[in-house]
Amino acid sequence: MNGSITSVGTTMESYYGRNIVKEPVWQPEIPFYFWTGGIAGASSVLHGVTRITGNHRLAKNALYVGAVADLVSPLLLISDLGRPERFLNMLRMFKVTSPMSVGSWILVVSGGASSTAAALELLGALRPVKWVAEAASFVSGPPLATYTGALIANTAIPVWS
Repeated sequence: MNGSITSVGTTMESYYGRNIVKEPVWQPEIPFYFWTGGIAGASSVLHGVTRITGNHRLAKNALYVGAVADLVSPLLLISDLGRPERFLNMLRMFKVTSPMSVGSWILVVSGGASSTAAALELLGALRPVKWVAEAASFVSGPPLATYTGALIANTAIPVWS
C-alpha cells in the first residue's frame, strides 16, 4: 500500500493514500558536493598541521586543493537547488537545529577563509591577513568535513533505504 506504515501489527495510512513522509530527491550533484566538502575540510586541516610542522610544500598544495574544492562545493549545491537565490535564502538566518543551515554557513566561512588564504599565498601579499584566513580555514575545516554526516543522518528517509 502506498503511504502505509506497519508497526507491531498496526497499519497507518496517510490521507489520500500518499506517503506520510516525502522521499528525498537526490540529484547526482549531491554525492560530489559531499566529496568536495570533505576534501576541502580535510585539506584545511592538513594545511594547518603541515604549516605548523614545517612542511611548507605540502601545506601550500593542501591550501590550493582546499580552496578549489571550497569554490566548487557551492556551485554543486546551487546546481542541485536549481536557483542561486535558494542558497542565499539559506544564509538569511543561522538555525542551529538545521544541518542544512549550519552547513551552508560553514561552507561560506570555510570557502571565504581558504580562498582568501590561497589568493594571498599566490600573490605573496598581506601576510597577517593570510595568517588569520589560514587560522579560520583550519578551524572551520573539521566541521566542513563532517557536517554532511549529520545532514544524511537527519533525513527522514535515508539514502540507503
